[in-house]
Amino acid sequence: GRPPFSESDPGTLAQKQMVAEPVPPQKLNSSIPARLDKLVRWMTQKQRDARPSSAEVLTFLTEETAREVVLAAPLNSHLVGRENESAQFRDLLVKTEESPRSRFIVVSGPSGIGKTALAQSFEHGAKVAGYRTFPLHHHPNMNACAPFRALIEKLSIETEPEQAASDRVTTEGETEIRILIERLVDLVESLSESGPLLIRATDLQWMDEGSFEAYRRLGDLTLSRLIVLADLRTDEQQGYWNELSADLRESGQLVEIQIGSLTPDDEAELTRNLIGPVDSRRFFRKLSRTCRGVPFFVYEFLRNVQQNGELRYRSGAWAWEPDNADGKVPDTVAEHLNRRFERLHADDQELLEYLSVLDREISVGILARILEKPISEIITLIERLEKLDFVGIEGTLTDPVTELRHAWLAQTIRERLSNDKHRAHHLRIAKCLEKDYLKSPEPYLAETLTKHFLEAGSGEKTTEYIWNAVEYLKESRLYRHA
Repeated sequence: GRPPFSESDPGTLAQKQMVAEPVPPQKLNSSIPARLDKLVRWMTQKQRDARPSSAEVLTFLTEETAREVVLAAPLNSHLVGRENESAQFRDLLVKTEESPRSRFIVVSGPSGIGKTALAQSFEHGAKVAGYRTFPLHHHPNMNACAPFRALIEKLSIETEPEQAASDRVTTEGETEIRILIERLVDLVESLSESGPLLIRATDLQWMDEGSFEAYRRLGDLTLSRLIVLADLRTDEQQGYWNELSADLRESGQLVEIQIGSLTPDDEAELTRNLIGPVDSRRFFRKLSRTCRGVPFFVYEFLRNVQQNGELRYRSGAWAWEPDNADGKVPDTVAEHLNRRFERLHADDQELLEYLSVLDREISVGILARILEKPISEIITLIERLEKLDFVGIEGTLTDPVTELRHAWLAQTIRERLSNDKHRAHHLRIAKCLEKDYLKSPEPYLAETLTKHFLEAGSGEKTTEYIWNAVEYLKESRLYRHA
């Protein structure tokens, strides 16, 4: 920041303070929210009567400004709950100097867990330690070795600017890829003589065959001053990474930093960092149930509740008013979850659809009967989906239970279903559970059957089971529930 006026002469400064208009904050910094700009200009009016005199108005503006600030705040600047990983990386920087070969440091975890933010902080730490850094971006469906073609151009500019243009090999094939890889090795060896290097690779799970060979070649280099720092999504199919990681582990060159979900305390600290204190335990319970420790979801959850007007600023803290909630999944989250869902196999998608319709923890045995598949096959599907962070599995070995990871995932999948498919899934579930009820009429099953037959559009069955449920509740003196 800076004062409104910076005149050195006291007389000129006093004159400007009385009559001159200060430069609007947004002209000095375009990222300043409009409400904050308006608040500052209002509070610096020359006439006393023109400045805000009502505490209620000021509180309202402060609330609106805070809302805009959190909507614009970058999540990457809030590394909460990652202190151990940061300390591990600092230690690795020291040890890399003692290593006889290049080192691969891979930050892995599911989507939205904060890999990019953590890797960016590592990259910044390496720059401070004297490393020159070069980006390397992987994308699905790229041409063979395309990321390394771009990297070679950047390395060439650093070493031999006049030769950079000649490194733009546009043809493909095994011969060209070998030429590219050898050129890459020459450039890396040349640059490493003048200082340590860090290649910052993104989305390693999408490496192609040519990139796989390039990484193997970099791994063969006897350079202690080379680090490949990459992030890897564990909830995507990992292709060539499995083979590359096996080779690197065997040679002792791989350090994989796996990051998991935030704890509820971390979620609360992240919330305080982003918007300040929230005076509601119920709010944090809902945040934890919804986000399940994923930083991206925490950020979008906070954006959502503020946009809906669920948070009101009072007495130095936010108060939660859930009656204003619209119940929608944020568009950014829905888009992210839909992309992940669409990349799954048909069998995986079907299982997740049924779990979203069930919308509760369910026995794997019951799920196998609903889907009419062997339990062993269902367990294989669930284990695969658990690794991709779609489901959780608990219970005992003889009676495991499963459910979707979080409410937003269930809601997003349900909203994908057509009306016909929605009714068909509910009917199939209801018919399976009805067999269990006829064998053993458990009261809770009557309520469950009521819900599924209602959603399936079966009025007669709905009426039958709702009366069964009510009669049990009356007998149990649960009159309000009845």
